[in-house]
This record gives sequence, structure tokens and C-alpha cells, in this order.
Amino acid sequence: SGRAWVQLQSRCLVAVAAPARGAAGHTVATVSLAPPYTSIGKLVPQLGQRIEKVCKATGADRVVLVAHSMGGLVCRSYLARHGSDRVERLITISSPHSGSELARIGIGKNAREMEPGSLWLKDLGQAGLPVPAVAIRTPHDNFVMPQDNQRLPGAIDVALEGVGHLAVLFTRRTSHELIAACR
Repeated sequence: SGRAWVQLQSRCLVAVAAPARGAAGHTVATVSLAPPYTSIGKLVPQLGQRIEKVCKATGADRVVLVAHSMGGLVCRSYLARHGSDRVERLITISSPHSGSELARIGIGKNAREMEPGSLWLKDLGQAGLPVPAVAIRTPHDNFVMPQDNQRLPGAIDVALEGVGHLAVLFTRRTSHELIAACR
């Protein structure tokens, strides 16, 4: 997934942190979450460490979190645990906010947590959103099923027609929506 972020970054240079740099006026930093089949909550400390490093390196007090798929759930879990002191806003792309039926055949602890109606998702839903959020989704997602499970209550809902779960990372429409959401 790191390769997708590099391509997206090179196309639009969207924000994760200030001070401003790049064509769209933002600095971009990424994190690869591992191991892949662990509990989503166990990935939160990695995100927290990366946020602190980015703030220290850039002098920023807060970041904008941009996350694809399960990464959106990791970000929401971070916000539920740590609040909004370090996060200005959240932008998710094709995240299974209400789970995915496909998770029922997935492997690992996180697949169980992403099953629709899981206790983990119910608990996360109780936390609410402490920051403004945008949920970019695709009605043609081939991983998050039903596709409406990408909707995030309280977030601005942006639908991108005609692209799938992974292809959404490579379309210019996504780049434009990310730039707009970071303003």
C-alpha cells in the first residue's frame, strides 16, 4: 500500500502536516502498519508514534489523517483513545466504517473486527468523531460490501462513481477530493 500513497502524493502533494510545502501547500508523511493480521487496536501505537514524529519534524501542532480502507478504522481508534489534540481532521478513503461482509472470509483478528455488527465496530461507533471528517467512498467498491458501509455518520460524504476499492487510490478524482478536503 505504500506504493499507492507515493503515487497519490506525487500527483497532488496533499496534506498530512503543516507547515506548508509542495504544490498543494502540504507535507506528506506515510506509515505502513504491521503485522497485517493483528487486532486493529494494536496498530494504533504505530500511528501515534508516527504522528508525534511528523509533528516534531515539521513543527506542526496537528496533522490531517488521510487513510485508506482499514487505515480509516485505525485512525478512528486513535482518535477514540487519544482525542483530537494532535489531529485537525480525518479523511478516509473506502474505509469499512460499518464493516464488510467480505471480512467474514478474511483471516486474522482484524477481519473478525471488521465483520458487520462486530463488538469492536460497535464500540468504535460509540466514540463519535472529535474532529471534522470526510469519508470518500465508492459505490462500486469490491471489498467493502455492502458499499454503504463506507459511510461515516457525522462525516462529509463524498461518492466517487465507477472506481473500485484499490483503483480509488489511483484516480485524479480522489486527488482532487483530497486537496479540497485538506483546505
